[in-house]
Amino acid sequence: MTHARVVVSYARIDPAIDPTIDPAIDPVIEPEGDKAARDALAALPAPVRQRLDAMRSTTARAHSLAGYRLLQAGGRSAGVAIDLAALGQDANGRPRLAHGPDFNISHSHGLVACALGVGCRVGLDVERLRSRVHPRLARRLAWRGDHAGDFFHAWAAREASVKAGGRVGLARIVRVRLGPDTARVDDEVWRLTRLDMLADYAGCLACDVPEIELSIQDCTHLFTRG
Repeated sequence: MTHARVVVSYARIDPAIDPTIDPAIDPVIEPEGDKAARDALAALPAPVRQRLDAMRSTTARAHSLAGYRLLQAGGRSAGVAIDLAALGQDANGRPRLAHGPDFNISHSHGLVACALGVGCRVGLDVERLRSRVHPRLARRLAWRGDHAGDFFHAWAAREASVKAGGRVGLARIVRVRLGPDTARVDDEVWRLTRLDMLADYAGCLACDVPEIELSIQDCTHLFTRG
């Protein structure tokens, strides 16, 4: 039986690892010498570049561009050509590739990740583990656990599921019903895979098929110089 394939590419991009992420530097057009970043930016359609330019946070812009570079890295691993010029949005504002594979990007506090799905729909979420849960979120999700880490793993599963469906928002995240390895959102059921990429982060992949061939690759080296 031929299964769908998913490639998850991730990179840790923060000031301790990548000196280009600096408030004094515009990290979207990274310092001279980072040709890959400039090429990726130039390949983006004008509306996508305009959305990047409109972001007030330089770090958010850097992470968004890094997500597109990770999309390219995933394509290379999967043997799929990724044409960034074909980037657009669906009716819900979810980024998509015209006539290309499904993908989803997530970032949290310096970790950026991209899931590329060949033959399946995908949703991805990563969350940095924290020592406490905001009381408002705990109330909304009726969470009464003892370990904050469990909350963020569950949150990643919920958010990955709603992102896979293409319509996000706190109300939909609250409506998710989690099982041991599935999530139900409205009338859709998603298969969940926990991703342990880095010890201090939670991660989850949601897919619409029961079996996948999954590969995970650390692409941090793409964003470091030395």
